[in-house]
Amino acid sequence: ADTSNIEDAVIRATHEILTKPDWSANIGICDWLKRRPSHIPQALRVILSRLKHKELSVQNHAIELVATLMKNCSDVRVHIAHPDF
Repeated sequence: ADTSNIEDAVIRATHEILTKPDWSANIGICDWLKRRPSHIPQALRVILSRLKHKELSVQNHAIELVATLMKNCSDVRVHIAHPDF
């Protein structure tokens, strides 16, 4: 399956133009990953890159996305808890 859509969704949900978290996008990503758990590693790679972004707003949105995934998507928790993340 093509994972570019999940990559695009993560980038949109953490975009520097956002002034506040996009909760709908965050929950949409969570729902996507519940339906397609094989996309979790790719999504987390993009989130990790967003956590390292030069813009603080992008980093903050990525943190909010991680928090949303931790609270609402149990399949993601084991990946986030892994030392590689």
